Amino acid sequence: MNNILTVSSLHVLSVLKNPHLIIEIAEMTGLNRKTVSSAIHELAKYGIVLQKKNKYYFSKRHLLIRNFVADYWRYRTNKNLKDISNRAVLIWQRRPEFLFKIDAELDDKDKIVSKRSVHPTAIDVFYKYDLKVMSDTSYYFYSKKA
Repeated sequence: MNNILTVSSLHVLSVLKNPHLIIEIAEMTGLNRKTVSSAIHELAKYGIVLQKKNKYYFSKRHLLIRNFVADYWRYRTNKNLKDISNRAVLIWQRRPEFLFKIDAELDDKDKIVSKRSVHPTAIDVFYKYDLKVMSDTSYYFYSKKA
């Protein structure tokens, strides 16, 4: 029972609001197909994930686990956001990825962008397209993906 809610299975469960094929789950989570298949196989043993027409979905009987998965990703997001800056404000979140804004000084911006998983977005990249905007607020996207 200890190996049911692994990081991989939490990724898989977080995308199963609607039925999906294994390849779709792999694309959405960034996990490889074998990892997704193994996680689904383990979750299916306990009836947490069900299958219909080669698509997998989260069983409605396991509402507590569904809530736990959502709370887990909210916790991880808040922890990561706090590690980035105490002044950051969460705008949007989906699983481990999130969008946030911060009213930061120029020195703070360099420290934030130096973190591998933080990517400038919105008005912070307008200059690349010769759009000139002045703002005290910066917007960033947190993702492990490049």
